[in-house]
Amino acid sequence: MTWLSNLSLRKKLMLISVTPTLIALLLMLGSNLAMERYGYRAIEKRDLLVTAKMLSFNIGVFLRYEAQFAGMTLLEATSANPQIDYACILDNQGQLFSEYRRPGSDFATVPNQPIGANSYFDSNGLHVFHPVESAGEPLGTLYLHARPEGYLRLLRQEQLTVIALLLVSTLIALLFAFRVQRLIYDPITQLAGAATTIARTNDYSLRVVKQGEDELGDLVDQFNEMLRRIQERKSALNREIQVREGTEHQLMAANEELQFEIGQRVQAEGQLGVLLEDLERKNAELQDFAYVVSHDLKAPLRGISSLTTWLMKDYSEVLDEKGGKYLQQLKDRTRRMHAFIEGILQYSRLGRASMNMEMVDSQQVLEQVFETLNPPESMRLVVPKPLPLVYYDKLYLLQVFQNLVGNALQHTESPEGTITVTYTHHGNAWEFSVQDTGVGIAPQHHDRIFRIFQSLKTRQGDDASGIGLTLVKKIVERNGGTIRVDSRPGEGSTFYFTVPIPTGPDKTAGTISVFILDPNEDYTRHTTKLLSNLGHRVQSAATWTLGKSILAQAAFAPEVLLLDPTHMAEDIGHVLRELCLAFPDVVIIACVPASGENGLALATYPAILGTITKPFTAEKMDAILQASNHSPIGKVQAHD
Repeated sequence: MTWLSNLSLRKKLMLISVTPTLIALLLMLGSNLAMERYGYRAIEKRDLLVTAKMLSFNIGVFLRYEAQFAGMTLLEATSANPQIDYACILDNQGQLFSEYRRPGSDFATVPNQPIGANSYFDSNGLHVFHPVESAGEPLGTLYLHARPEGYLRLLRQEQLTVIALLLVSTLIALLFAFRVQRLIYDPITQLAGAATTIARTNDYSLRVVKQGEDELGDLVDQFNEMLRRIQERKSALNREIQVREGTEHQLMAANEELQFEIGQRVQAEGQLGVLLEDLERKNAELQDFAYVVSHDLKAPLRGISSLTTWLMKDYSEVLDEKGGKYLQQLKDRTRRMHAFIEGILQYSRLGRASMNMEMVDSQQVLEQVFETLNPPESMRLVVPKPLPLVYYDKLYLLQVFQNLVGNALQHTESPEGTITVTYTHHGNAWEFSVQDTGVGIAPQHHDRIFRIFQSLKTRQGDDASGIGLTLVKKIVERNGGTIRVDSRPGEGSTFYFTVPIPTGPDKTAGTISVFILDPNEDYTRHTTKLLSNLGHRVQSAATWTLGKSILAQAAFAPEVLLLDPTHMAEDIGHVLRELCLAFPDVVIIACVPASGENGLALATYPAILGTITKPFTAEKMDAILQASNHSPIGKVQAHD
């Protein structure tokens, strides 16, 4: 059917319109011809049978008496029917008795005689056999042969008429189909032509003329609407392209300028790198120089101080009051120079030495510092609440407290004074405060006091070097903290500094940091494996002294602590205090033996938020840990 697919749309529409009509006409006319043919044959056969019946009735007498001539005469009467061209009478033995042959007939042979009356058509014409009887006695058979020329003539006339009607009907159908197909073909042709023109010229302003309100009219409207939208989008796109082209030019210019700036910046960074390396080298040299000079100058100063002391002691009788005063000034200034050098030595050492981080009891460090400074009995140290454990270099924390407390002692002029040290918990850091009742500092000097060699006291005999607060600031910031001062003249000063609280590495959702404090190694090993299989992070220790060291080295901040208070070698109260100070958000759960012999009244320790009986299942412990991880402090309930 490829040829049909390749036909034009006009021819396809013509075929669609005419073919059904032609098929219907052919079927109708063919059935009519068949019915006419069958009807004509039936009439011819009926007429010839009537003729045979009449002749058989009259021939019976002549056949009985063998009146051959009379039989022939009767047969000649068939000549009145122009269709019959041969007639004969056969006796019972099938022998010819009499016959009639129309002049010019080419009839040749009588067919075999059937039994009884019979008639049929074949290619030679119509054959009729009818028995001849007399008084009920069979005497022979009458045979008639007819050539249906009239029937055939009429049939041909019918066929010619049918053909003529078919041709006329086909012509009318073609004319009507041609007229109708134009109503379909023309709009489609216009759409196709418009589409071809638009594809070739990209002219979306073209429109197709609508010819009707049918489906093709709707198609034309939609096609025109599509062209309108495409034209609008094309116009908008052209405007956007123009804007983008302008923007691209601007971007290219900006990019060239940026490339130039990048080149300059790269060059500047290279120069900066060289300068930084040189600065680091010079800083290192300067630190080394300050360290060496500070270290080497201490020996001559000690000699001058010793020599001044000897002069004042050995020549006190020789020297007058003015000479003794000069020697005392020399000794004071030598001591001040020694303080300067010692400060420089400490400052340079701070940048050179590494830090030894560990869990430090800040309360103990503060008490040691206050005792070392040997303050007057009138000075009081007030600590409203025990200070927490912090993760710090103990020597540096001692220097921080020593400088802040020493600074408070130096700037308290009244006979009696108070130094108050306390702390607060802010997020992931402790904030310590050191408050004194001294002379105070004017706001314009708050930044100045943290600069090196910037001391607000200039009186002779003062040992202030102007380095102490600078050292404090450098130590605090090196440990990730901040320092500030709040002070007014005559109202005392409060120094605030922060200490970060160590946190463990990032963990996945549902993971809990658990610390086990229990002397039973089998239980600790079993519980560690159990909790690790549940996905939790676990550390353990047999004693709190060892636990502090582990927590400090691993920077492990426990969220839940499991301990057996009934078998601890250390004081449970002291352990709980240090735990809560070091980790204020930790949830403490007591794991007691199944025998129930606790040996301690756990209700007297509010830090313990619940109990669980040993041994326990993984599911039970995981449920308790998850509950503690999602509950606020003081709301956890851990039951058997």
